[in-house]
Amino acid sequence: NLYGPVFSVMIAPFAGLETRLGAVLWALTGAGVLYYAIRELPLARIQQNIILLLCTQELMGASGWFQLNQFIGAFIILTFTAVVKGKDMWAAFFIVLGTLTKVYGIVGLAFFFFSSNPKRFIGGLLLWGAVLFALPMVISSPQYIINSYAEWYDALVYKNAINQHTSVVFQDISAGGFIKRVFHIPWLSNMAVLVPAVIIFLSQYLRLNYRYNSRYRLYILCSVLMFPVLFSSS
Repeated sequence: NLYGPVFSVMIAPFAGLETRLGAVLWALTGAGVLYYAIRELPLARIQQNIILLLCTQELMGASGWFQLNQFIGAFIILTFTAVVKGKDMWAAFFIVLGTLTKVYGIVGLAFFFFSSNPKRFIGGLLLWGAVLFALPMVISSPQYIINSYAEWYDALVYKNAINQHTSVVFQDISAGGFIKRVFHIPWLSNMAVLVPAVIIFLSQYLRLNYRYNSRYRLYILCSVLMFPVLFSSS
């Protein structure tokens, strides 16, 4: 799979069970974590319910394919809710866990400017980075895990290159691939789409004087959740 070595620790409690039971519990846990994350949002109950309903279609797909996407979405939301509640160590934990399993969790760094204690936030990233990097070594060996991280990086680079061939079905169907297919320009580099996207995203921080405004914070959360979906090469 294309998940990082920390995923071995996440999946271990389920992998040790009978296959069908483990599979069902994995799907239920993913749904439960996402449900909990949405319930933690600073929104009215009816607003949370609407978000839950909007999530059901994709959740069924992710659960049916036993994916990690529902967990990553939950980790990003939980990073946000932890930061706004002043729980920087928990926010750092979810960023590191999401990053070391499927990379996309790194977008949680976008909430850094909402932190009431930036030093603790950075310290949490360093602490959890060290702990979770080494954690799989408990069930393996340091050399094997270090090699696994190197091979994971190589696998992701290779997968990204493969994704960008328009002949590959169900890959590169986000913004970059959409533009290449619709306008028949398969040679277009994804960077031509990604770089302007990053600039537009960063332009939101020109309004950082509103960082204590709940509406502004939720706008940033929406942008962060959309970004890896819109600009992935997958």
